[in-house]
Amino acid sequence: MNQYRLKYKELANYSREVGTILASGLSLIRTFSIMVRREDNKKIKKIYENIYVKL
Repeated sequence: MNQYRLKYKELANYSREVGTILASGLSLIRTFSIMVRREDNKKIKKIYENIYVKL
């Protein structure tokens, strides 16, 4: 299985975006649903999908 690791800049952007969405009052599951839909990078999108499925 190929694993893709986030670069530091990608991780920082991810953390900021997740934090902002959660701070708005949405649930963690809803947050990752939004993250999956908004991501254009296929490798990063796959990471978000994997997290979403595990939730």
